[in-house]
Amino acid sequence: MNLRHIWYFLAVAEQQSFTRAADVLHISQPALSQQIKILEKNLGIQLFDRTGRNTRLTDTGEVYVQYVRRAFQCLEEGKRAIHDVEDLSRGTLRIAVTPTFTNYFIGP
Repeated sequence: MNLRHIWYFLAVAEQQSFTRAADVLHISQPALSQQIKILEKNLGIQLFDRTGRNTRLTDTGEVYVQYVRRAFQCLEEGKRAIHDVEDLSRGTLRIAVTPTFTNYFIGP
């Protein structure tokens, strides 16, 4: 299982259709179906109920999608934190001085 499988799972869950999710992801529908089957095989559980033209999450899929959304939210927060550190709006400032200057700049 890799991040791409989970990203694809989330797209199908949100679109409630393999065809629409494939269009959104700019991949073919058979490739998307194959990736979802690999994810389901790795997890050992069926995530989608594929009856007729409708695609719905199973009960286990409903539970899993909540964790997936939280995980992606944490990843986005991490990405924002990295940018905050890069633009110096977040992080730690370390100042080093030699012992000689310490007596003059820092009081007793």
